[in-house]
Amino acid sequence: MPQVGRIDERLTVIRGQVPLPHQMPVGCRFAARCDYASDACVADPVAITQNGTSEVRCIRTKELALRGAE
Repeated sequence: MPQVGRIDERLTVIRGQVPLPHQMPVGCRFAARCDYASDACVADPVAITQNGTSEVRCIRTKELALRGAE
């Protein structure tokens, strides 16, 4: 998560290009560019869920510990 005043580390770049608004996939919008995507990520729309104090739109949040996701 980007934080104001933090210049000690670079943001991680997500490879690939963002789809055009009229070409968004049915499932996760990041699935084609995500190293952690599974078949379930592209099957159905992904709902927003609570993860601690944050809201996320990822079906794998509970099983993955991603850098910067605290």
